[in-house]
Amino acid sequence: MRLALIVADACLPLIALYLLKLLIDTVSEQSSAASPDVQRTTMLVGAAALVTLLSVVARWFGDFVGAVQRQSLSDYMQDVLQRKSMTVDLSFFENAKDHDRLHRALVEGPSRPGRIFESLVQLAHSSLSLLLIGGMVFALSPWIIGVVFVSSLPAAYVQLRYSSLLHAWQKRTTERSRMASYLHAIAVQADEAKEARTLGFGAIVRQRFRKIRRDLLSEREVILRRRAIAGIAGQGLATCVVFGCYAVIAQRALVGAISIGDLVLYYEVFRRGQDAVRGTLGGIAQLYEDDLYISNLFEFLDLEPGLKPPARPRALPPRIHQGLRLERVSFSYPQHPRMVLVDLNLRLDPGEHVALVGENGSGKTTLVKLLARLYDPTGGTISLDGIDIREFDPQAYRSTIGVLFQHPIRYQLSANENIQFAGGDDSAVREAASLAGVAELIEGLPQGYETLLGRWFDRGVELSIGEWQKVALARALAGDPKILLLDEPTSAFGPKAESEMIETFRKITEGKATLTISHRLSVAKLADRILVLDQGKIAENGSHEALIEKQGIYARMFRAQSRQYG
Repeated sequence: MRLALIVADACLPLIALYLLKLLIDTVSEQSSAASPDVQRTTMLVGAAALVTLLSVVARWFGDFVGAVQRQSLSDYMQDVLQRKSMTVDLSFFENAKDHDRLHRALVEGPSRPGRIFESLVQLAHSSLSLLLIGGMVFALSPWIIGVVFVSSLPAAYVQLRYSSLLHAWQKRTTERSRMASYLHAIAVQADEAKEARTLGFGAIVRQRFRKIRRDLLSEREVILRRRAIAGIAGQGLATCVVFGCYAVIAQRALVGAISIGDLVLYYEVFRRGQDAVRGTLGGIAQLYEDDLYISNLFEFLDLEPGLKPPARPRALPPRIHQGLRLERVSFSYPQHPRMVLVDLNLRLDPGEHVALVGENGSGKTTLVKLLARLYDPTGGTISLDGIDIREFDPQAYRSTIGVLFQHPIRYQLSANENIQFAGGDDSAVREAASLAGVAELIEGLPQGYETLLGRWFDRGVELSIGEWQKVALARALAGDPKILLLDEPTSAFGPKAESEMIETFRKITEGKATLTISHRLSVAKLADRILVLDQGKIAENGSHEALIEKQGIYARMFRAQSRQYG
């Protein structure tokens, strides 16, 4: 359909132009006749009107089809970017250069493919128009083709040259542009609103944002100004050439060598021919520019995840018999030479509850990321039932694990969706909510489990930090995981809520291999074993009573915390 509309939009204006030439010649000839041919004149006027109307319909309908196609393509590209973003390694989001790649891809990804499609459509339209006009011009005066083509070259050169300059400038300034976007987010997002108002740093954020954007605009303005000057010079030269030739044609009309209709036709052929050549060359230049920018998208899409599924993934055991084992596991983050974990040996048996304690920066959260296979260890192996977890499909392996991170996300969706993200049906959602101690709260909301949480959308209900953490805990439990990794599960709870959670903690972890990270040693006491992590190594291992008797790191931590809360 779009192709038919392109053909119609290219042909109909030329048909209307030829009818106008016939009409002018007819009026000129009949104006001095004794009996003017009114019927022929009326038919030409009617035909020109019909063709013009058809041209308008084709153009408007073409715009409608184009708008729908562009939106569909943009939505598809959004889906492609989302899918790719969910497959890249977690390390991608912890690297500044990769953030630049993502920023460029997000800026260009949704719209640029649609612009390429429209450039191709415009190129096809301009090329067809040029072909038709070329045939008409050749019938009039073949030399006009050369004049029209040469006069359009400067504008195409300007577009090609400055497209390259703008693209190179954009790559150089990606990090500053990303910083401006981040500052804008600080100024407008709800999470930062409390601190911005309380501490009064809103003006500082706005000032820095304005400076970055002002500098970027100033640099871009220099390039755009030069492009505008070069474009005016090129177009001015083209105009002088065309109207110089048109002056010669006008002289021929004065001596009667051509008719008045031919004079109008020549003018329109010059104008439309130049537009067609400029459109064709401009379309090629636009495709060149689009190709430069689309490379930003493909640079991101071509990234290969490091955590790939094996060619022949092993089947997950239906039941866990031996649990998780870490053997001489070491790890350092990409581009950071410091070893976070060193020669770590750890076992997590089925049905066993192990607590991991240690100072900030000792590697506790990093260990959770390794166990969830968000990273692979730098050295050593992690195995499940004696099988290296790298032999499983990563997503299949993660389906056996329920994870509660230290700072869970507050999804501005319904309570049901917040919990069901991890899997399970409605009954599993309600069971998980009950285990996490949040079922009564949810059932008391205006629409129960269908109530929107948070204030981002209309009729949403905000929760306290502790209530959000209970929802996140329910999410970790909803998929009926065989392994639980809980990073500070009670960090946002008050004393009463923590006491209530401790009473139900045994029930939550029953039958599951559970690793709990907690600064609150009242929670750690519930574990079958307690591991003390110190500078990336297991420094102590034993029950609460055994470690207190040992009078080591754990005992010192426990005494300090007892004095704090005593």
